[in-house]
Amino acid sequence: MATTPLNNLRPLSENHSDLLNIIRALSAFTVLFAHAAMIYLLPRYGVHGLFYFYIFSFPQIGLMALIILSGFFITYDSLNLIQRNNFQLPVKLFFFKRLTRLYPALIFSLLITVIVFLIITHGCLSCTYHNVSPNIKFSFLNSASLPPKNYFSTLFFLQGIFIGKDAPVMNLPLWTLSYEFWYYILFVLIASIITRKHRKLGACMFAFIIIYMIAFNHLRFLLVAFIWLSGALIALAYRSNKLFSNEANQPIFLLFALLVIICTVSYWVDGRNVFVPSGNVGYFIQTCLALILALIIAIIIRLNVSFKKTFCKKLATYSRSSYTLYVLHYPILLMSFHFTWPHIQHWPTLAIALVIVVYSLLIIYFSKKCATVLENKALFRRALSPLFLKRKYLETIEQATSSVNSSATEEV
Repeated sequence: MATTPLNNLRPLSENHSDLLNIIRALSAFTVLFAHAAMIYLLPRYGVHGLFYFYIFSFPQIGLMALIILSGFFITYDSLNLIQRNNFQLPVKLFFFKRLTRLYPALIFSLLITVIVFLIITHGCLSCTYHNVSPNIKFSFLNSASLPPKNYFSTLFFLQGIFIGKDAPVMNLPLWTLSYEFWYYILFVLIASIITRKHRKLGACMFAFIIIYMIAFNHLRFLLVAFIWLSGALIALAYRSNKLFSNEANQPIFLLFALLVIICTVSYWVDGRNVFVPSGNVGYFIQTCLALILALIIAIIIRLNVSFKKTFCKKLATYSRSSYTLYVLHYPILLMSFHFTWPHIQHWPTLAIALVIVVYSLLIIYFSKKCATVLENKALFRRALSPLFLKRKYLETIEQATSSVNSSATEEV
């Protein structure tokens, strides 16, 4: 039998484990601090100028890194499942692991969002913000809304694709979860085609989803899929050792140069602020920049940098709460802004920045504490596996859980 990524397992080394966890933690922190700056400083600086440009760039960078790492971890973990299951992907087990990962923090996040809504709307909301310019793009006067349709669609990963335009306005980062879930669907369909199990059905369903996305102009979904897929390809190259082969040098360099040229040409042709998602060209250039970021991550992995310092080890542990931080931070920031802004709106920018840092650190601490339960995958899987899985999968769950707890392959 020829050597393939399925029968040539390369386990993640300790250095690579720490590296990926550090990138994930820093990416989540980047999204948090950028959203905090956006909420607190846009009322002062508005939506024009260099500040607006950078304040939208940083959360995009952090988010794209998280999507790349998601593709990497899900693919690597799934390859382990395939190898242990006679080179077939156990679909029920796959989705059981994914949903027990996504739902606990998501449900708690929606509950927090409802609580924040009730707190913010208690009393006269408009009186609190009488000094805020109504021309700012993110109108916090309109952020306190609780449309049931958006919460229903978010709970079933339909937001922004099948129901509604996006996630609940009080928790905007949740828009990525529907993309994440449907990438899992596409991943399973691709696996069924490759492994020849239900190949025709998988191909038909895959074609239907892609045609639907094109017909209803979900270009962002398709472009972000390439970003997720880049992480999956890195996982395949890592596991098969091709990522560390000298033969990979030339393709990486050529692809890197090509993406830079495409970004440069597209930017000059379009002539707009492409970091802000305001059109198809903007989405396209963001995708190219994210693919460049994926190549940079691949290059860093190839360098095999050591992360033995205590600070690096400590930072890597925060990756365990990165998902909880991501789904919780936005409504808490809105609540902090609601109560804080009337008192600090005339403060110097540096003083407001210090307030942002303090609130962000408190949210990181709160998320880490919540994650000890919400991201305790072993707890939920052991409790729910007898209800949803057959006995033959229970041993696999135990093996996968112990593997996850001892390495960086925690699903995002």
